[in-house]
Amino acid sequence: MHIVLRGYLTRLEEEEKAKPPHLRRRVPSIRELAKEVGVHETNLSRLANGKINDLRLTTASRIIVTMRQYGFPMDVSDLLVFVPE
Repeated sequence: MHIVLRGYLTRLEEEEKAKPPHLRRRVPSIRELAKEVGVHETNLSRLANGKINDLRLTTASRIIVTMRQYGFPMDVSDLLVFVPE
């Protein structure tokens, strides 16, 4: 499994920038997301950048719930991707 949070956030930012200004939603930064999820910013940044390979299910759940509160229909497949070794 690979954590693909950074790619997901980057993709959302690109999609939102392509929309007309009045239809855009704000994509939270890693700092904002970490604060709302309840983890240290450094840990979430390391997680998003693939430097941490372990992700607790409770943390994953809080990330998904928070992104949904921002209006993005995030699912587990937006956070984790299975890549066979």
